[in-house]
Amino acid sequence: MVRLQRGADGSLNYVYTADAEKVDEAQQKYEDAVYAMQKSNEDYANSVQEQIITTQQDMVNSLTEIMNDSSLSVEDRLSKASSMYEFYMTKIQYLGNELNKVFDSNQALYDSDSALF
Repeated sequence: MVRLQRGADGSLNYVYTADAEKVDEAQQKYEDAVYAMQKSNEDYANSVQEQIITTQQDMVNSLTEIMNDSSLSVEDRLSKASSMYEFYMTKIQYLGNELNKVFDSNQALYDSDSALF
């Protein structure tokens, strides 16, 4: 709130007075928004971690299936296994990068929030 106040010399000056209730309300809204973002990041991080584990399990299963396929020659099994390994490792690398982005985002939120208080 801004109001006029007469100074010692008789002149009028503008004086800003914060409305404590509005400041508290705005601060709470900010904290709620930061918490929601952190919670969203946490949920996404958990989802990505589950996807990494599932992808690793799928890779092991696929490679085992290929290596146990007696209808393929040794060279074909190795070639197919190598291609499959590259596919899964690319996916795992992508998911790892996504996870790092989430951790970086959470760190930025933490740093930003802690700098304010």
